[in-house]
Amino acid sequence: TYTEKLDTWVAHFLKGKFVGGNELTIADFKAVPLLIAAMQPAVEAKIGLTVSDRVKQYVKDFCDVVPSSSMLSQANGYSIVEYLASKAPDAKATATEYKTAEYAVAPKLESAGKIQVFGMPVS
Repeated sequence: TYTEKLDTWVAHFLKGKFVGGNELTIADFKAVPLLIAAMQPAVEAKIGLTVSDRVKQYVKDFCDVVPSSSMLSQANGYSIVEYLASKAPDAKATATEYKTAEYAVAPKLESAGKIQVFGMPVS
């Protein structure tokens, strides 16, 4: 099912706050619009899909860091959130609260010393 596939994706790619750990990557910009659509009450009402707390936290973290992400929820009726809400105006989320995730701090990488590259001309 979609939920199982999404949970597998989350377990594999969301080891930190974002796909790339604590830094945004292009993958985050690809995933969040799809996930924000999947977590809407209209989708839950129409097909019964619910997403995990980790997905909700991921989307919130992304939206907190990327100011232009507001266009996903507010665009004079043309955003993903507004469009889906128009398709099921009476839909209400079953769970508005979620457990926030705790992120492991990535280990600090130390220099291994001087790097030598052989067979390459100096530019």
